[in-house]
Amino acid sequence: MVTSPAWDAQAFHFAEWLELLAIRNWPQSSSQADLRSLLEGAADDPALFDDSDELDEKAEEIVQSVFEELESRRNWAGAGYPFILQVGTITLANAPDAISNAHLGYLLSLLATYYRHDYYKRLADPKADHDQFPASDKMEDYFQACGTIAAAGLVSGNSVSFGHPRPDHTGFYEKLEEVAGHLIDGSAKKAWTPGTSSNPKDAGVDIVAWRPFPDRQPGHIYLLGQCASGDNWDKKTPLKDYKNFHEDYWTIQPHSPIIAATFIPFDLRYQIRIGNYDTLTDAWHYERWKITRDLGIIVDRFRLAHFFAEGLGIAGNKCFKIDSVDMLAAIKQWVTNGIGFLRP
Repeated sequence: MVTSPAWDAQAFHFAEWLELLAIRNWPQSSSQADLRSLLEGAADDPALFDDSDELDEKAEEIVQSVFEELESRRNWAGAGYPFILQVGTITLANAPDAISNAHLGYLLSLLATYYRHDYYKRLADPKADHDQFPASDKMEDYFQACGTIAAAGLVSGNSVSFGHPRPDHTGFYEKLEEVAGHLIDGSAKKAWTPGTSSNPKDAGVDIVAWRPFPDRQPGHIYLLGQCASGDNWDKKTPLKDYKNFHEDYWTIQPHSPIIAATFIPFDLRYQIRIGNYDTLTDAWHYERWKITRDLGIIVDRFRLAHFFAEGLGIAGNKCFKIDSVDMLAAIKQWVTNGIGFLRP
């Protein structure tokens, strides 16, 4: 079951609903007709509209804004967008058991959003005992894998999955030394030193990505990222974590300026309230500007999908080290199972 948006929802809520409906309906589409039917059924308060003509006019205005939103999503996600938009319809681009690898970043993020913002909130307590979503405990690991590949696309270079538990089962200092060896900018500690955590796990760093210059000298494009697929992502402190990561665990800190990033599977607008702004678009712009100060670049679902596809595009280049590509089959199976959960 997918919860239908209320009449006064924003265009992005309706767009999200149509995408999930397209997954459920495959090989059929979701369409403007589905949206109109929802709107006509939701507008059951006679005080909202003076007559049926006013209702039809408002519904048509919403339908137009929703399909403009879907066009924007396709443009933002680029080759990572998994739906085909035609006149008044939206269709999943591939059969659920034959999803394109390029589309996995978007679909995993969409399913994670559905799970966090809809499905899990409807479960009776204790929620863990009633959770039937397939392999929900693997969602965070697979999202980190998608974030790692997207980071490679973002920097057009190398990307290492550093977050605990690491897919290669390495210890913290072992992985840190590996990263330092590739980075060639600074020198990492090889073991615990007084004043630092006895069990750092990942020290608040999930992804390390970089692109060196041909001269292989210090001074790279250098990104540190956190992956956050829970509702409390905006409470994280990545800038502080990255500072402590360098101060506590490197004998000589990298001097390449850090590109700080936070990877989330959500549409950032879920967190935004219009407040004193005139429109949601204005609020989205200025709130993202403010959030970037505290969490670094926000790589939301649309940015992640775009750069995930680009990361896959360079994954075959032996010049680059890109972790998590070997997890694509497992990610695809998780996405396929999640799609199956939505379908009748």
